Amino acid sequence: MAKKFLNPSYLLIAILCFVFYGNTLKNHYSLDDVYVIKNNKKVAQGISGIPNIFTSHYIENSSQSYAYRPITLTVFAIEHQFFGENPFVSHLINLLLYIISCLLLLHVLRDLFKHYHWLLPLLVTVLFVIHPLHSEVVNNVKSRDEILSFLFALLALRFALKYVHKYQLKYLLGVLIFMVVSLLSKLSSLTFIAVIPLALYFFKDLKLKPFLAILGVMALSFFLLKIGSGQLVEAEAKARDLLFFENPLFTMDTSLLERIPMAFFTAGYYIKLLVAPFPLLFYYGYDYVPIVGWDSIWAWISILVILPLGIYTIIKFKSKQVLVFGLAYFFITISMFSNLVKPAVGIIAERFAYIPSLGFCIVLGWGVYKLLGLSKEQEALSVKQKSLLKVLAAVFILSSLVYVFNRNNHWDTEVSLASHDIQYLEKSSKANALLGDFLLSEMQDENSSARKKLLGERAAYYYNQSAEIFPDWDVLYHNLGVIYIQLGKNKEAVPQIKKAIELGRKAPNTYYNLGLAYMGLKNTPAAITQFEAALAEDSGYLNAYSQLIKLNIELQNYDRVFDLNIQALKKFPERAAEIIANGQEVCDYVYGVGSTYYIDRLNAEGLVEPQDYQKYVQQLRIKRNTAAQNQQ
Repeated sequence: MAKKFLNPSYLLIAILCFVFYGNTLKNHYSLDDVYVIKNNKKVAQGISGIPNIFTSHYIENSSQSYAYRPITLTVFAIEHQFFGENPFVSHLINLLLYIISCLLLLHVLRDLFKHYHWLLPLLVTVLFVIHPLHSEVVNNVKSRDEILSFLFALLALRFALKYVHKYQLKYLLGVLIFMVVSLLSKLSSLTFIAVIPLALYFFKDLKLKPFLAILGVMALSFFLLKIGSGQLVEAEAKARDLLFFENPLFTMDTSLLERIPMAFFTAGYYIKLLVAPFPLLFYYGYDYVPIVGWDSIWAWISILVILPLGIYTIIKFKSKQVLVFGLAYFFITISMFSNLVKPAVGIIAERFAYIPSLGFCIVLGWGVYKLLGLSKEQEALSVKQKSLLKVLAAVFILSSLVYVFNRNNHWDTEVSLASHDIQYLEKSSKANALLGDFLLSEMQDENSSARKKLLGERAAYYYNQSAEIFPDWDVLYHNLGVIYIQLGKNKEAVPQIKKAIELGRKAPNTYYNLGLAYMGLKNTPAAITQFEAALAEDSGYLNAYSQLIKLNIELQNYDRVFDLNIQALKKFPERAAEIIANGQEVCDYVYGVGSTYYIDRLNAEGLVEPQDYQKYVQQLRIKRNTAAQNQQ
């Protein structure tokens, strides 16, 4: 690339990134942002939480712990240290990282394609910048893991190119470091272990020894990831909940041969999204995307498209053409998400195509390059070439800009996103349930009774839609029960929550919510039974203690009230002041103001220190004397 075109090209890329995604800065957190950023205790600790991030799994809760992405969580923790929970800053960082990645991509492609006209790397990079399929990665703050993984993988490739130019060990070390960091951001870049040697083979005349050195570094990076993460992570991994309606392949006992048509269909589906990215959806999954076999016409259409391209890539591999490299890159990088060896959560996801999309952009960029009839020796474009380039640029950029700009607006909140996309996802149980979840969350934060009712009715509608598609999903009925309770429809809530329990949802909050429904119906014995069941599932469920104490006070079961209070005190010693105050209040009501009955029980069970006991007794004596004087 001539120097006079160099800086304008980088400036063009940066401007395009901002024009396409500048309106994301007004958006809120959505989808998995809540779990990874807002409600992540490790991230909330800021910089002080980084050691814990490197010794724990990416996602951890009471039922599951999986994945290892310490670099991504570290970036979020540093952001939280300085800016707290700030969606504007989060989206700004995502945009800046996207800009940096695209600038680096142009830089790398200039090196790879230096034997071609300077416009080729710019064409490919522009196509990458503007592709609508990237809207999820930029808008969804959580998907920063994809951006970081790709960014560091590009840096590893950049250092590999430096190594083949100068054969200095420091560049080889750089390849290793950035490849490991990329994998620690997310394993989406795992295929770069093959992509980097592939790029060197196609575009660099590399001797055997340095080529083997690069291969060795690629293998070492994966080895360090596996060994290092195994040594650092303290907790044992618990399998992620793999649900039928997210991908039936999780629960279907299929052989590799039986999954081959689904693998072709999946790759074909991604090609369809790359060629015609409509509609873009916040969730795909079953049954919007079906599980196909050898009898599927769509599987065979995919085979008839992909197989010739694969054969062509193999036959022309030694030609080292840009077109062949783009095809090989795509097939290698999409293989991770083809549902062949390992099923993908949601079957299809736009973020999974982020790295593979570069292969498509290389192929399309090469097509435009050949259409323009460019050559390496040609510096200035002819009038005809300029006119054709302007027309193509207008078609690609403007059509994509309108679509992406609107898509960014859909991503404003999770409710706005799911509400727009649900028109295409009527057959998806998960998508309907997620929209119900989002509406229920808004309902619980709403103060207006009219607005709360409207949100609750909408949430109930989508939960019922989800249940029609997949009637054995217990959480749907539990959440329907929660909605009815909050709307004062306790009679409707009871059968819904009972059905959730019948389907296997025996969680403490399920019994607790059923207890609330019975309380609303004035059925105190049934309510007590359910709150007791909640404590049987989790003896540390504080809300259940509170409701049981309230109900037993109404029934004048004061011995049970004190027993519950003492159990709560043992479970929550950090809330001793509050619990003891509540217990003493009941004691004053039952035995008279200033009675020491309750504090004597605590002392007998060793729940107060001797000096604290004497202090309480003295305070109660003063309280009792004061009450007596007031009566006189």
